[in-house]
Amino acid sequence: MNVDYILCCDWGTSSFRLRLLDLDGKIIAETSSDQGILATNDLWEKIAGSEEKNRFTFYLTYIRSRMASLQSNDAIDVLQLPLVISGMATSTIGMKNIPYSSLPFHLNGSVGYEVFEQAHQVPVILVTGIASHDDILRGEETQMMGLFHLPTLKLPKDGLFLLPGTHSKHIEVAKECIVNFKTFMTGEIFQLLKEQGTLSKSMEQIKDSKLSNPKNTSAFNKGVEQSKKAVLLNELFKIRSNDILGHTSKEENNYYLSGLLIGNELAYLKDRENANQKLVLCAGASLLPYYTQALTALGLGADCIIVESAIFEKATTLGQLAVYKNYAQIK
Repeated sequence: MNVDYILCCDWGTSSFRLRLLDLDGKIIAETSSDQGILATNDLWEKIAGSEEKNRFTFYLTYIRSRMASLQSNDAIDVLQLPLVISGMATSTIGMKNIPYSSLPFHLNGSVGYEVFEQAHQVPVILVTGIASHDDILRGEETQMMGLFHLPTLKLPKDGLFLLPGTHSKHIEVAKECIVNFKTFMTGEIFQLLKEQGTLSKSMEQIKDSKLSNPKNTSAFNKGVEQSKKAVLLNELFKIRSNDILGHTSKEENNYYLSGLLIGNELAYLKDRENANQKLVLCAGASLLPYYTQALTALGLGADCIIVESAIFEKATTLGQLAVYKNYAQIK
């Protein structure tokens, strides 16, 4: 089908975003909600007795309920547009449990998706995610495809791409193919320690980053430094004892913990086998300063390519667009 626009859905565990964009990648309209895949699955399970074959339709019905807000003019019938979905939609709790793609995974948009045609041959294209022999990812493969389709961004065809998050991904690329990756539970562990258990009593809940405060920067850098030589489980408890003994403030403890965990994630990069491999940091605005600071503290900042957050934010939709264009070409 010949179209001038497509719909792109980024459906995470706890978030939903739907965008209308043209074939040049310009976003025309978008809508979002906090009804992620997990919440949608919970709703599905409450419909006791529903046949599993209706799961796909149930999820698709929610997407279509959000389409009305994208109807920017009468000339665009959003219900008749191709729909590309990435993220957790293809997981065991998603709309269709689809096997992961294997490595190597080419970033030109030619692999890693399945197509389900609806009425009037309207395609729903699901991006599958990737599995190695001992690790998995969903969503980041679409971001990586998008990065390599950004016309203004010149990236190395071979490199190690760092994508911080709840579960940070370090993605190794060779000849524009993902050949390996590692997952680090940095963000999730930080959140758990900050909000639950013993250490939460010694930390101040901070809404806005104050990393630029010299005391906080010093605490963060100390955490990064300690991550290289300390035993992590022992060092974590020192956050509690330093608070009780009055050595550090609760605010400083937040930044120390952050530096300790991020430093632990990144420390291996100094001694990795392929030390000449180019590092590329791709992060949203909230995490970019922390990872930039940590890389600098580890002596890795000078040779690291940093993708600006505003550019990285475009990666998912451009990856989805690359998948659609490949589908349309072979269709």
